[in-house]
Amino acid sequence: MRNTMDGLLKQTVQGQGLDIVNMPSQICCISEMISFSTNCVQAIKRGKLANYKGDLQKQLEGYMSFDHKGDNLLFLKVKALILDIIHNIAVVDALLADGIVNT
Repeated sequence: MRNTMDGLLKQTVQGQGLDIVNMPSQICCISEMISFSTNCVQAIKRGKLANYKGDLQKQLEGYMSFDHKGDNLLFLKVKALILDIIHNIAVVDALLADGIVNT
């Protein structure tokens, strides 16, 4: 099982995209956290953290409008991703508010 999860995560992170429907929830959440960390560091380095917050908000809107078509498992996966993105936006807000980074 560990090897399977490792392979799925590598597949997702290496640019094959996040397939919410077919990937386990753990892979979806870990993949999004890796993406957040990478993108946040890049945004800080470029001085574009406020712009990245806007990207996160668009991503949140996309997940909130996601049609799970009554599939409870899919609904729970998307709900977990929504909660993670809300947390990520709060992290970016804290960085911006505390003046930790210049944007």
